Amino acid sequence: MKPFLKYSLAPLIAICLLFACNKDEDNTSPMSTSGEKVKTTIVGTLIDVLGDPVVGATVTVEGMSTVTTPLGIFLFENINVDSKRLILSFKKAGKPDQLYACKPVSNEVTYVKPVMIEYEYSQVIAANTGGTVTTADGAAVVFPSNAFADASGQVISGNITVKMNLINHDDTNFSTIVPGRDLRAKDAAGDDKILFSYGMINVELYDAAGQKVYLAPGVTAQLVFPITSAEMGSAPATIPLWYLDTQTALWKEDGTATRNGNTYSANVSHFTWWNCDYPYPLATLQGRVMGCNNSPVANAIVYCNAYQAYVTDNMGYFWGDAPAQYNPFQVYGYKSSINNGSNYTQYELIPVLAAGQTYTVPDLIFSSGMPLNNTFGKLVDCNGNNQSGLVVVTEPGTNNYDYFYVNAGKYSLSLVNGTTYNFTALKNSLYGQISATINAPSNCDVDSLNDLALCNATFPANTNFQLSIQISGLGTFNSGYYATNCSAAGNATTHGVIIFSAIDSANNSSGLIKMNTDSYSPGTFTWDSTNAILINVNLNGTPVTIVSDTPGSSDLVITPSVGGYVTGSFSGIAIATSPTFPWSAFPAVISGSFEVKRDQ
Repeated sequence: MKPFLKYSLAPLIAICLLFACNKDEDNTSPMSTSGEKVKTTIVGTLIDVLGDPVVGATVTVEGMSTVTTPLGIFLFENINVDSKRLILSFKKAGKPDQLYACKPVSNEVTYVKPVMIEYEYSQVIAANTGGTVTTADGAAVVFPSNAFADASGQVISGNITVKMNLINHDDTNFSTIVPGRDLRAKDAAGDDKILFSYGMINVELYDAAGQKVYLAPGVTAQLVFPITSAEMGSAPATIPLWYLDTQTALWKEDGTATRNGNTYSANVSHFTWWNCDYPYPLATLQGRVMGCNNSPVANAIVYCNAYQAYVTDNMGYFWGDAPAQYNPFQVYGYKSSINNGSNYTQYELIPVLAAGQTYTVPDLIFSSGMPLNNTFGKLVDCNGNNQSGLVVVTEPGTNNYDYFYVNAGKYSLSLVNGTTYNFTALKNSLYGQISATINAPSNCDVDSLNDLALCNATFPANTNFQLSIQISGLGTFNSGYYATNCSAAGNATTHGVIIFSAIDSANNSSGLIKMNTDSYSPGTFTWDSTNAILINVNLNGTPVTIVSDTPGSSDLVITPSVGGYVTGSFSGIAIATSPTFPWSAFPAVISGSFEVKRDQ
C-alpha cells in the first residue's frame, strides 16, 4: 500500500472540516454496547488498497451520514457514540461495503484509517443450472440449480452475476482490510471473543438488471476456503464458522467448516462475509507512540502481529483488544512521512496474556529513519487565542500530505530538515495558511513555527464553500458540489427563499437548490407546503428535478447570518420529476449539508 495519499491543492483548501476526541480508560468488556455515550470527533481518510483516496463514498455512524471529500477525508464533529465501540459504515457504488469498528476517544479526536477493497472476481452463471465459481486464489462457491430468489423470496431465472472476495491472513495489509476491522465476535454461547482468521469470503449476487439477488428459501450453497501454506500445519480438522453481522460489525458463530486437504468447506444459507476462525478470550493492549524529544506521535498505526491495528490519539496513546491465551506476538508503530517515506518503531514482544488482562506495551519510539526534527506550532484566532481545527501539511510539488486535528491550539509533528512545507488550517468558514522551511541542522532538533491564524472568512480565488448532496440508491450519481453563491429574498417575518447555485465540473454536474423557509432566524423548519426544497441538478450530463414530497418527513435545519455565512443541513424523502431518467430508486432518501456566504 502506498504510504501516503495524493492531494490536489484546490480541493484541499475547500475542505471545511473539523475534528476532535480523548481516551476512555474503561477496560470492561467492549463487545456489547454499554448504553453509555461519550462525545467524540471522528476524523479519517478512506483509501483503497493502493493508498489512493476514495472520493464520494457515503460514511455513516449513529444514523448520521457524510460524503468523503476529494481527498477521501470525512468528519463527524462532537457526536455522541457508545462509550465502548463505535461502528462506521462505508458505501461506494461498484465496491463492496465496508465496516470499521473501534473504541472511541472520549472528548478528544478519534482517528480512523479505513481501507475499501475492490471486487476481486466476477462470473456469470445460469440460475436454472447453478454451478461452481472459483477464484484464482482457490476460493469457491458451489450453487445448486434454481438456487436464487429476489428480495420477496420468489425463485428467479436468467443470468446471475456472482461477485467474490477472498481475504487470507497472509494478505498484504490484512489488519487494515478485514471487514469490521477489530475481529470482535460472539460465540454460540454469547461470550465475547476475538478471532484468528483462517480465511474469509464475501459473495454478492446480482441479476441482469443489477438488482441484488439472494439464496432461495431452504437452499444452501457450499463455500470453499483455501488454507495458506503458513497455516497448513496448525489448521484443525474442523473450525468454527462465523458470519459478519452488518448491524453490529460483530462476527457471529454459525456452524463449523470441515477441512479437506488444503481447504475448508461449509454450507451456508445466506451471504455476507463468512469466516473460518479460531476464537480466543479477550485481553487489552495499551501503550504510547513517541517521537523526537519524547513528543507524542498522533494518527500513527500500531500493528499487532499483523492481524490487529490500532491508531494513536493526539497524545500518542493507543489501546485495543488482543487475543488472550495465544502465542507471544509482536507489536510495532508505523507512520508515513510527508515526504513519502516510512518510519518504524522498534518491535516489542508481547507475552502470552491471560483472559481479561490489560498489558501496557513499553513506549514505541521513532528513533531512526529520515533526519526528522520536532516542529511545534499553535493554531489561534485573529486575537491570538488558542483554537481547534484541522491542519493539513503539504510539500509543494509533491502529491503527498499529512493531516491532524488540533485541540486547544498547540500541535507538534516531525518533519524533514531543509524542506519547505505549506500549512493550511480549516474550521467552518475560516481558514489560515502559512509556509515554513524546516531548517534545524540535525536529527531531533526543535523548530518553531509562526502562529497559524484562523482569520480569513473568504477563501482564496477559485475555491468555494462546500455543498454536498446524497440521494440513496443512486450509486455513481451521488455528487458533491461546491456552492458558488447564496442569495436570499424576504424578511424574518414573511415567507423567504434561499437559493444555492453550484457546479462540479469534474463530474459534469451542476445544480440550483431552492429552499423556502418562513423565517431567516436560526431554527429548525419541518418540510411541508410552506418549507420545501426544490433541486434542479444536472447529474453526469442528465437534467433532473427533485422535490421534497412527504410533508413532515424530516427537518431542514438552517442557521443563517444576514450578510455573513449560511450553514445548515437537510434530509428527508424526495421524488424525481424527470421522466427520461431511470429513477427506479425513488421515492428516495435525500440529505445534504451546505456552507456558503450569503450575498443578499
